[in-house]
Amino acid sequence: MKKNRLGLLWTGCLLFMTNAALVAQSNSDSTRKQIKQMVMSRIDNNVSVGTVVAFLEDGKEEYFVYGLANITDKQPITKKSVFDIGSITKTFTSLLLADLVLKGSMKLDDPVQKFLPDSVKMPAFNGRSITLLDLATHTSGLPRMPSNFKPRNPQNPFADYAAKDLYAFLKTVQLNRPTGTFEYSNLGVGLLGHLLTLVTGKSYELLLQETILKPLKMKESSTFNSSPYLTVGHVDNHPVTHWDMDIFAGAGAIRSNAENMMRYVKAEMGLLPSPLKEAMTFTQQPRHEMERTEQIGLGWLIRTLNQDEIMWHNGATAGYTSFVGFSRKTNKAIIILNNSQQSVDELGMHFFDPSVKITPTPKAIAVPVPTLQRYVGVYEIQPGQEFDVKLEGDQLLIKLGQQSYMKAYAESENKFFSRVVQASVAFFNNEKGEVDRLVLYQNGQEISAKRK
Repeated sequence: MKKNRLGLLWTGCLLFMTNAALVAQSNSDSTRKQIKQMVMSRIDNNVSVGTVVAFLEDGKEEYFVYGLANITDKQPITKKSVFDIGSITKTFTSLLLADLVLKGSMKLDDPVQKFLPDSVKMPAFNGRSITLLDLATHTSGLPRMPSNFKPRNPQNPFADYAAKDLYAFLKTVQLNRPTGTFEYSNLGVGLLGHLLTLVTGKSYELLLQETILKPLKMKESSTFNSSPYLTVGHVDNHPVTHWDMDIFAGAGAIRSNAENMMRYVKAEMGLLPSPLKEAMTFTQQPRHEMERTEQIGLGWLIRTLNQDEIMWHNGATAGYTSFVGFSRKTNKAIIILNNSQQSVDELGMHFFDPSVKITPTPKAIAVPVPTLQRYVGVYEIQPGQEFDVKLEGDQLLIKLGQQSYMKAYAESENKFFSRVVQASVAFFNNEKGEVDRLVLYQNGQEISAKRK
């Protein structure tokens, strides 16, 4: 009798575990389904063009593909399609740094000045030198972009900014904040990538191939745009030119596909044998606290989410957005590659925590031109900060300050959204029925502007 009782208890425990596993599996299936539906909705509503999502869960890879590689020739994307990964490149640059540090060629606390020509003087704040660690953690005090960044071709802005231009900037720049405080800097990581080439005597592409891409068999990944699988980037559903990068290669030049990025992420998680295992673990160690729930390692951002630590990074270039995230605790990962400007960060974070809200995709409707005409004007947030609203044909255009005009699409008669950034604008009447203000809704904020 005792044996039977134990047997029944054990069986009951198995049933409980099985039911819990089924619930977890159901929740996971539901989360993946919601992400897929949102991808389809964005593309069907002309907010995005083409997207590949790669899921890793319970040791299984799943690829979801939807949309077009090029809206002009209607070429469909596949899981082999290649996209710009933008700033996710920074995790590769930090991995190259970690590899050289572990090999003894560099040290994290080495001053940047040590590796530059004698003719180039690095700025300092109160006598504190900028180190390699500062560059890799965005705590150098250097600005996001150099002030002498003035592209000859705005359609390919990074192509003509070379080492001589960066050196000229470094000789004159004054730091406006202390080193050791976080401020995201494309300039800083671009400089870091350049230093790696000076130390090794190799181009960024060659160093990348030899150290990371070839060992991980990432055959469709490079900083070149020659892949037959390369998609076309789109801004507001219009094809745009690919960016080429010189001195900024380490900050955002890599192009890859979902299959290759899955190999990279699995190696980072320790699920794929790699000679870079120690270096990868080294990059994932928290180095600096950005805010209460966010830290940064070498390149990797580390977010506390749903009682877990998510290693992640996103990317954006002209016409592309991307996201990669993984958890070593749950062995879950997601990769999202998208050839349009709509952010995919919410989709990525939702995979790890379903409570993360995904902004619904509005569907554009037609609004009569006379109604649109009522919104044309200048709206002031405060002196020197104004929205300019104009109409070209039946298309409403809005810009803030010196930024470029963006097309605004109607989701209702008085509310409009952008296909380039996650933001919307609503127009409101005064008591006389005249349009007298607009409100910008972005990142959970509401900013009101009064019509002049």
